[in-house]
Amino acid sequence: MPNRSMKDRATLESFLGSFVSLSIPGPATLQEQVIQIANRATNPLAVGSLCDELNNVKLSRGSTYSDSLGNILDEIAENFPNMRWWITERGLNMAIVP
Repeated sequence: MPNRSMKDRATLESFLGSFVSLSIPGPATLQEQVIQIANRATNPLAVGSLCDELNNVKLSRGSTYSDSLGNILDEIAENFPNMRWWITERGLNMAIVP
């Protein structure tokens, strides 16, 4: 168990220091944007699982992001009722949680 705790702590510390400064041209779905945001953060984060609702929203214009990774993910999740995001050993997950 100690090894698992150390790995989780390292992942958390890496995430907490992660910043995003990125412009994404349109058109792009929110799912495509989340993947680019996670991959291009200062401490890139793997993507584990993203819900289909993110793929259903296609933005015709480009988007610009400049903030901490957590704040950006919060802003995206706030567009959907009950959407939450979390990090596991596999990476970033976003889903509608009843």
